[in-house]
Amino acid sequence: MAHPGEIIRDFALDEASARLHELRKGSVAPPPALDVGAALIELAQKDRGMIETETSLLWAARSIASFTMVSRTTDPTAQALRFSEGEEFATEGREHAASIGDEGKILGYLNSQIEEAKRTALAALTAGRY
Repeated sequence: MAHPGEIIRDFALDEASARLHELRKGSVAPPPALDVGAALIELAQKDRGMIETETSLLWAARSIASFTMVSRTTDPTAQALRFSEGEEFATEGREHAASIGDEGKILGYLNSQIEEAKRTALAALTAGRY
C-alpha cells in the first residue's frame, strides 16, 4: 500500500502536469501577471532570509518534480525535456539557497534531495540505451 504522502505527491504531480498541458493548449486562462498587493504584504511580513528560503524550497521542489516526471514517460524527447527542466529549476533553487546566509544548511539539504531525484531520473533516462 502506498504511503499517504506518496499518493498526495503523485496526485499533485498529475494535476500540475494536466494544468500545464491545458495551459499550453490555451484552454485554461493564464495566471495573473503580477500581484503587487500580495508582494507588498509579503515584504511587510517576512524578511529577506524567509523569502529566499521559501523561494529556494519552491524551486527545489519543482526540480524534484521534473526529475520525477522523467520516469513517468517513455518518450525520450519528453524525458530529456523534463530532465533539462529539472536541472534549470535546481539551479534556481541553489541560487536562492546560497543567498540565505545560514552557512549552507539549506543548500546542503536541497543538494541531497535534488541529487537523489536526479540519479533516479538519469537511470530512467538512460535505461536500455547503454
